[in-house]
This record gives sequence, structure tokens and C-alpha cells, in this order.
Amino acid sequence: MLQRIADTVWFQSPVYTFEEMCERSFMTGVLDCLRERMGEAFSRFDFMIVSGAESELDLSGVSRDRTVVFHLSDETSSVPRRLCASALLVFKSYLPAERLVANLRSLPLGCIGPAPCPPLSIGERAWNVFFSGNLNGNRAGLARALSVFRHVPGRVPMRVLRWVYPGMVFDGAVPRSYLRFTDGFRRGLPAEDYYRFLADARIVLCPVGFHSAETFRHFEAMRAGAVVVSEALPPLDFYRDSPIIQVKAWDDLIPKLRGLLDDPDALVDIQARTLAWYDARCSEAAVARTVDEAIRAASARSLR
Repeated sequence: MLQRIADTVWFQSPVYTFEEMCERSFMTGVLDCLRERMGEAFSRFDFMIVSGAESELDLSGVSRDRTVVFHLSDETSSVPRRLCASALLVFKSYLPAERLVANLRSLPLGCIGPAPCPPLSIGERAWNVFFSGNLNGNRAGLARALSVFRHVPGRVPMRVLRWVYPGMVFDGAVPRSYLRFTDGFRRGLPAEDYYRFLADARIVLCPVGFHSAETFRHFEAMRAGAVVVSEALPPLDFYRDSPIIQVKAWDDLIPKLRGLLDDPDALVDIQARTLAWYDARCSEAAVARTVDEAIRAASARSLR
């Protein structure tokens, strides 16, 4: 279904309307910033937001010279070669690496919930460490690392973890922390409480999702001013050299957390760098700047 959402801006998805998209608020902000940056030049291009598998999209109306595509919601880390062959530029979330095709660029996932304003300082935050999310198979290592079984070599059956930790509550792993797994997607905290925890926690754990290492949680925690601890992330511009603390495995998580919490000055420094990084690389304005620069470069090449 092709949906017009503004002048020269279109949305296409076989499943969702634009109003139903998790990324709706973020992409609206990006386009508003981009329109302000580009001025009259904005109307010379068609901007198409597409969601889902590339094979399900209708590209018959796409102009190679003036269409800029934002490809969302495809967590398979595939390279949309058909889209790239049809459009001037393609910006895609969930990419394994940058510029696998000349006109393909990576796109941050952005944020879903509201931004805390202003972010609390590290000293004002009530919680040391926060995580609330679905216990999918990719996160079993995190659950084990938060449990007493972190001292036991080898894997621990999930049934044993559930027996020892009814409700999969691991709050006691680190004092003054909220560390809990749910048994299904969107079956955890109400959204308002979830974003309140992000804004009130010193450290936020960001394990991988169902299909990808990237999650909205990374960006929402950064924007909220939390120190982010994550599994390894792809070498994209908005992760490379970022203040996100990346671990190869969760085995040494508890000593890592204790070391961070025992050094308040380091937490203050990482928070400041995290907020600055988000504003410079991941915010709506930052993405709009990146898109504008790419459009200018691509347009200049096409005129040669």
C-alpha cells in the first residue's frame, strides 16, 4: 500500500500504515529537520519510507534520479540491491556494514518513546542498573550472568534458571537495580514506566534482539543519558568509537558493573560523552544532516 504522508513524502508497507509504525515519530522528526536544512531543494526530491522485506515492495514509480528511500523494519541485515538499483540513495536500518552498495547508507533505528527533558545527572538517578525485556534465546547468556550460576562453567538449562528465579527477577545481582525478563513481546512494563526507568538508571543493559544486535533500546538509553552496556555492535558510523560499552560476552558483566558503579566520576564522563554522541550522530537533526550531505554529493556526481 502506497500512502502519501506529506508533499513529496510517501510511505509503503504491505502490513502497516505510517501511523502504526514504531519509527513514525523519529522519521517525522528527521524529515522535518531535513526540510528545514534543504529549503526549496527538498521539494525537488521524492522521499519514500518503506517497511518490510524488499521483495514485497512496489518500485514501479521510483525515480532513479530523485528518489531517496528510507528502508525500515527489516531486521535480516540484508542488502536491498533492488532498491539501490531503483533510487538515488537508500538509507537502511539493520545493516551489517556500511556502503556494501555505492548508494547505500546505514540508518540509526532512532527512538520510539518520549525524550526526558532535561536528562537527570548520574547522581540524581535512583537506580544503578536497569533491564526489562523478553527472554528470547539470544539473551540466555545475560540471564545466566545475572544469576548465581555465573560462577558455574558451561550452560545452565533455562528450566533451572526459572526454578531458582521465579518470574525471572534478578534485581539482587546489583544493589538498587531493576533486572527482569518477561515471557513474551510487549508483556513487560507499561511504556510510561519503561521510559521512566531509562531516564532514572545510571546504567542500561542492551542485549541483542530476536534477529539483530541493534535495538531501539540502545538509542533510547543514550538519549536518556544512561551509560549503555551492550553486546558487540556492527561497525557502523553511529556505533564505531561511541561511548557505548561493548562486551564480547556477558560472563564478566557483574565485575564490569561493579567497577563502573565504584567510579562515579567515570560514569559522569561517560554520560556526558553519550549525550553528546547521541546529539551529534544519532538524533533526528544529526540524521537529517547526514542525509542532506549524501543527497548533495549524489546529486553532484549525477551532474558530472
